[in-house]
Amino acid sequence: MAANEQSSGESDSFAPDEIDMLASSIAFDVRDLDSFLPALVEKIRSLQIGTVTTKSKKKLFGSSNLDNVVFEVGDLVFRITPKGRGPLPLCVISKVIGGVSVKNQHVTLEEWLKELVKEMTIHAIQAGRDRAAIQRALGIDR
Repeated sequence: MAANEQSSGESDSFAPDEIDMLASSIAFDVRDLDSFLPALVEKIRSLQIGTVTTKSKKKLFGSSNLDNVVFEVGDLVFRITPKGRGPLPLCVISKVIGGVSVKNQHVTLEEWLKELVKEMTIHAIQAGRDRAAIQRALGIDR
């Protein structure tokens, strides 16, 4: 969610230290965004929460750099363009309702990453609750 918004009831379901733990596991160096971004994409893909879309730009000798990355988590879309504003990446958090972007917020990389981790944590906790409820309904012990 964007900086000052809260979802209904979900914000109380996770501890701030859980967000800090996940955020610290995604350590980054803005000066080396070309290495950080692919690692972030793979880490988030491994969590299997939301969707990840990437666009790469081919370089000489077959290597490529990520040109644009989009993470969709719930009704939020997190976009990052590494070479957006000269040396600084362009980071946007959008709220999408019914396929229409109703709010676009340009933020710093640090704020973008913090909000992404927060949303991923909320959805991971909810997925765990959903899994537990299904197991209880089916009579499967953990």
